[in-house]
Amino acid sequence: MTRLNFLLKLRVLQAQIRKKGINLDDLAKANLASAKRMLTDFGPFTANREELVKQAIDKVKQLTPGLAGAVLGISGEERVQVVRAMGLTQGHWFMCSNGHVFPVGDYGGATMEIICPACQ
Repeated sequence: MTRLNFLLKLRVLQAQIRKKGINLDDLAKANLASAKRMLTDFGPFTANREELVKQAIDKVKQLTPGLAGAVLGISGEERVQVVRAMGLTQGHWFMCSNGHVFPVGDYGGATMEIICPACQ
């Protein structure tokens, strides 16, 4: 589950960078690529690898003005509370093309098309 949480954070970060039209410098690009590589290869997601991914994502945020604060705007603890309160698990979350993360609940799975609530 930890790998998926970090992968979600990385995808949201990438979407925010695209949405805001931010141009990354070479160091930020290298850190972004490193985090992606560690999250998407088939190697085990060890505690050491988790720390390296966290450092890479934090470095991108630090090097990129305009990405100050949490990308989702809430703390990790708040995110866990929201997920718990909604009773949703892995696979119930979607990110629209504008970078908005929202729960899909029981909308019918792959049989229905929904519109992001923030984009409506």
